[in-house]
Amino acid sequence: MGIIKKACVAGAVLFSLVLNTACVTTQPDKSPGEKLQAEDREKAVELLNILDEINQFSPDTINSSFIADGDRAGKKFRVEGRAVYDKKGYYYVTLMDYVFRSPIIEAYRDGEALYFYYPAEKQILVDDINKIDFYDYSGFRADFRFMQTLFTGGIPVINDYRISKLLREKGNCYYLILENDEFYQNICFNNNMPEKILLIHKASKYKGEVYLKSVIRKDKSYFYRSVKIVAPALGVSMKLSFSKPVLNRRVKVKSVDSLKKRKGIRVVKIN
Repeated sequence: MGIIKKACVAGAVLFSLVLNTACVTTQPDKSPGEKLQAEDREKAVELLNILDEINQFSPDTINSSFIADGDRAGKKFRVEGRAVYDKKGYYYVTLMDYVFRSPIIEAYRDGEALYFYYPAEKQILVDDINKIDFYDYSGFRADFRFMQTLFTGGIPVINDYRISKLLREKGNCYYLILENDEFYQNICFNNNMPEKILLIHKASKYKGEVYLKSVIRKDKSYFYRSVKIVAPALGVSMKLSFSKPVLNRRVKVKSVDSLKKRKGIRVVKIN
């Protein structure tokens, strides 16, 4: 699979995994470490409560066009598309070539089932949201739960975390550092809003960075119009820019049913 096509597939699969609800399901230890002073302990819990509220009120629906600019192993790509998402378990995403505006891939979610349609090959791949392996589609691995929370107006938090440190810079800028047995997670807050996430894998020292910009608010929901992900050790970066996203309004999500009825389309079940 060519680098541009594989990158586009990565984007489509990324959306297929991120466009559904996925918050931390385990109960973390919110009690700060003994080294934190009383004032820092209080502030750390305040920031965690802000994260909880953002995740609790993540948008019920999202409807937005977007542009994805990326670099994978030194090969740059740009695609555009539209995403329509319903938290109940449905979405439709389409990706098009930015220059020729020809369709590259369409992705659907219907409950637990995922569908990826390649117009050029007239082929539909069918997968399972609980079993899908992102590496098979994109050539690199990712934490799907983390990613899917990020792109639906939530702030992903590592499982089973404990509070490690709280650092303060000038003004109202704080760095909340969490950890579990595998990762450190550093969340940068500016005026009590998260704007950067740094993940460090303890064993390998690999880092992943997320930059969050242009936050909008609808009712109690938040959504970032600009999200950039950088994984230096993997040679991967991608920036998604959403154009006038509409939140918490009724949406009609396109179904894959009409597509499956077309003649000459091959259906391949992956999981």
